[in-house]
Amino acid sequence: MFDAQNSSSISRAGAAIASYFTSRLAGTAPLAIVFWRDMVAIGSGLVLLSLALVVVLALNNAPTAWIVIAYVANWPYCVFATFAVWKASLQSSPVQRGLARLAALAWLLFALVV
Repeated sequence: MFDAQNSSSISRAGAAIASYFTSRLAGTAPLAIVFWRDMVAIGSGLVLLSLALVVVLALNNAPTAWIVIAYVANWPYCVFATFAVWKASLQSSPVQRGLARLAALAWLLFALVV
């Protein structure tokens, strides 16, 4: 039946997810965390996972639509991570801002091609 404790843990999880995305979109998250964890670690992991799925689907002669969907599935997060780095870099020095933005754009191009 209805479990109040489970319901509150679900609402806490939803609040944590909302806080994660809100802090990135607002540019209030630290640049180091957004760059290294969100973009490099999580984003690259999603890119590699998507690539592995594309290879498995292609080797098993899956329909082309499935392969294309697997290929582009990570793109929204990649664009989000690049935008988050762009916003978070506003808190940094001009040199660090330029390097972070350049690296983010290079990573995005890599992520969209792979």
